[in-house]
Amino acid sequence: MRTADAGSYPVPYRLGSIPSGEAGVAATLEIMVKIVLQYRSNPVVRVTAQSLVKDCANRDRVCQVRELHAFVRDRIKYLPDVRDVETIQTPDYTLRMGSADCDDASVLMASLVESVGFQSRFLAIAVRGGGFSHVSSQVMLGTHWVNLETIVPTLPQSWHGLPAGTPTPIGWFPPDATRVMPARVP
Repeated sequence: MRTADAGSYPVPYRLGSIPSGEAGVAATLEIMVKIVLQYRSNPVVRVTAQSLVKDCANRDRVCQVRELHAFVRDRIKYLPDVRDVETIQTPDYTLRMGSADCDDASVLMASLVESVGFQSRFLAIAVRGGGFSHVSSQVMLGTHWVNLETIVPTLPQSWHGLPAGTPTPIGWFPPDATRVMPARVP
């Protein structure tokens, strides 16, 4: 991460030269994984996660994931990158600023769940047969990967008996996704 004097805020990680196309997507995912590995033990991330799950019953892992997901979904506002410049923010920066694009929110989400003992990964997502244009994080619950979409605040259409307009729950996945590229946090 590069830092500069920007008040008390570190400058988000800025991608320099990366390949275009799918190689660039893979390189971006690799950087995201490295940030999570660095920040999952960060005190700001850990204390934030602990405070968010404090009301969950002892060992209620589903409650913990729901609380962390709801926080990122509801409290971190979507804000796209600078036009034609890809950046990835560190989780502590995203928490301070309260805004993120999909990769920043996914990095925060993965860092939060990792900080309380979960395994996570990222999925780059292509929709409607196009190129990869979105990313979300996933968490291992039991023996299944569960999607943690954070930039879609409410369901755009009914899903598993929930009406459109319901806050997007854990597990929801874009119905128009046609391909994914996973990147697991070791």
